[in-house]
Parts: sequence; C-alpha cells; structure tokens
Amino acid sequence: MTESKFWILVLLVAMTSGCISAGNQVDKTVKAAVPEKASARAPQSSADDSNDAPVTRPSPAPTPLTIESARRTGKVANQTLDEISGLAVSRNTPGVLFALNDSGNPAQLYALSETGADLGHWTVDARNRDWEEMGNLQIAGKNYLVLGDTGDNRQKHEESTLYLVEEPTLDTPATTTLVPSWTIRFRYEDGPRNVEAFAFIGNTLFLISKEPIGSNGPEPSRLYELQIPEKPDSSLLVARHTGDLPLSPTNLESKLAAAVAGVDLNHPTALDFDSASNTAYLLTYRHVIRITKAQGESWSDAFAHSFERIYAHDLRQGEALAVVPGQSVWFTSEHLDAPLWALPLLPPS
Repeated sequence: MTESKFWILVLLVAMTSGCISAGNQVDKTVKAAVPEKASARAPQSSADDSNDAPVTRPSPAPTPLTIESARRTGKVANQTLDEISGLAVSRNTPGVLFALNDSGNPAQLYALSETGADLGHWTVDARNRDWEEMGNLQIAGKNYLVLGDTGDNRQKHEESTLYLVEEPTLDTPATTTLVPSWTIRFRYEDGPRNVEAFAFIGNTLFLISKEPIGSNGPEPSRLYELQIPEKPDSSLLVARHTGDLPLSPTNLESKLAAAVAGVDLNHPTALDFDSASNTAYLLTYRHVIRITKAQGESWSDAFAHSFERIYAHDLRQGEALAVVPGQSVWFTSEHLDAPLWALPLLPPS
C-alpha cells in the first residue's frame, strides 16, 4: 500500500468509526489502518552497533508464561524489529520465540521472550528479498527454523525460496553467522503467488496465498501443499493447489479498505498448526481464526468450511503468529514497540 492511500484510508475509517462496533467484537475498528510500509524506522546509532555488537544473553532461559485468557504479555523491545512478518516458537528452549523482518531489512533472525524482551539476534547467510513467514520443521531429530522468502506483492517471481536454519541456542554468539543447512527452491503449479502464511505438518508445507482484489472485489485465498524431501534436494519443487478458502463477510471498514487502498482486511497473514488437536490458527488483519479438521477429513476440506473467528484484535498490521503446541497461540504486529499477544488453546466450540 502506498503512503498516500494509507492516510486516505485512515481518514475514511475515522469518519466512519461511529458506524462500526467497538470492543473486541467481530467488527472492531482498529486504532490505525493497515499500512504496508508506512511505519518509520527508529534512529540508529552512527556506528550501527545495534546490529553488530555482541549481545549479552540472559541465563537461564526465560520461564514460559501460563496463558489462561487472552492478554497482552508485553511489547517487542528490540528497536530493529519494526516490520515483523514471521514468528516461530523455539522447539529447544521453552519460553523463547523467534522473529524476522520482511523486505528492506537485513537477513537476520531475532530471539525474544514471551514478554517481548530482547534475547539476541544473528545474521543469516541468505537473501531477504521478501521474508514473510517462518515455520518449524524437524529432520533426523534436529529442529530447524524455516525462513520463507515467499512474499511477492506483484506476483512476478517464478520461484520462491525456503531457508532451513538449525535452531540456535541462546548462548550462540551474536557474531555467529547462521548458514542455512538447506535451501529449497519451489514454484506454484499455477503461476506466481504472494504468500505470507505457511506452516508444516510433518514434511508437508501448507501455504495460503494473498490474492489481489479484482474488479468484483476480493478473490478467495488459495491453499497449496508442498512436499519436502527427507534429504536435501537441489531440484525445483512444485507446490500443488489443493483448494480455496471461503470469502469472509464484509463490513463498511473492509469495503473502504478494498476500494481505497486495495487491501483485503481478511487476507491471511500468518498460519500455524496445533497438530495434536487437529487445529490450525490463521491470522488476518482483524482476527485470529481457528480451523478444526474432523476425523477422516483432509486439511483442504477443513480450510474450505471450518472457520471460527475466536478473537478480534486491534493490531495495526498483524502479520506474525505462532503456536506453542497444546498450550497457546502468540501473535504480534509490524511497527516499533509492537504489542505481543497470547491466547490459550481452548477446545473448539
């Protein structure tokens, strides 16, 4: 979204805010509209030592929080994390989250606590064309973070890339460059797609596209599946289209966002699974959504009909979500000092 469109949208939303219900309801008005690149980066030190200096890490690791109800647990303290587009939980160290910034930022991986405290960062030996999501994958007993260079707003890139990085520990020196153990190249069987939401179940990667708004309004997001080989493979893989997501109901705010700024507020911006309960959690610009897979049902069928809006948030630009299996779902936003939120994983209603 261009900056001019963003401010027009802010004005229109403000003018119509009296028509939209307040509070944590389905049609909640947010405090600001959804910019794509509107936030300004905080001033950096002249030596730029915020990115390169060794970081003192806490010891022992932070104590995981117990989440019994929806709550804001803190804010993201690291002032270089102002465009968070991917979030993942640590599978090695409970209570630790990993985050990344999207395009226009250095290729770096950040660690933070469940209250948003800065636990350090590392440079990744990879290109950040447009990192938009991060997932967890286990191979041969090792836990990997999968950094997804899958953003493609103009749908012009024939290939997308996944970088598999072995999960670092908090005592990994900040001067360490994380070298991907495996770089996966893939394409979509029906042409380029803009994807900000993906997650793994086993070796299957599920990806959900953000489709452009057409002349008749928003288009359904598409679900893709990509099978990851058990061993490194340099060949170009193919993500298969397995279904579409239903279009969500629109209100005045979403119609204005679509008409003025070309933004679908129901676009999927992050995804993660709680495989033990056969549930998926999807983040949009306005809601956290739960998808529940029935016994014997495929995930493509579940995504086609089983949508349950479990929380209406007021994040400025929510684009990152991660699940602590069996316990909680975490989500946050782009912009400086972004709030960190958590919900308990409750049984489907």
